[in-house]
Amino acid sequence: MVVTKPLIKGVTLVVYAKTSARIRFEVRHNLSTHSSHIGGTHTSEDLNQIISWLEQTTTHAAEQLNKQRQYLIPAQSRPFRLSDAADFFEAFAAWEGDAGTKERVMSLIISLGSYAGISGPDAGLIEHLVRRGVLTSGAWGARSVHSRFSGVINQLRHSPAMGGSTQPGRP
Repeated sequence: MVVTKPLIKGVTLVVYAKTSARIRFEVRHNLSTHSSHIGGTHTSEDLNQIISWLEQTTTHAAEQLNKQRQYLIPAQSRPFRLSDAADFFEAFAAWEGDAGTKERVMSLIISLGSYAGISGPDAGLIEHLVRRGVLTSGAWGARSVHSRFSGVINQLRHSPAMGGSTQPGRP
């Protein structure tokens, strides 16, 4: 059984059983239909331009999947452990970079559960968090929060400070 869900024009979420023990989630981009995230075109003879478009499309797909994931896994099902919260914040505090980078990266990680694309001052903090086990490496520069910290991220995402509600079952 294959389930498809249009997300936005030209972008579709496809979910199907790959094996009896695996479910595959795909975000499919039809660049002839929707190409605004790559500047209105999808052909080029410049290899660097094509690589840039692939990275942008991968980042866009990760963002779309993370938006949908919040509906698949109920917030209450992820355990929250105080020791994980302490480790999560300690890893951020241990990085010796600037506060603006920490704030920007933490905000993205809390809202998306991942960080895609490494550039500028973010690179040092992202690699630090990978070494500390907070983030796991993925393809095309994407980093996802280690499953150990999913409960921490969920608590932060639904906290009143982030615009959420502390009442069970409410975003």
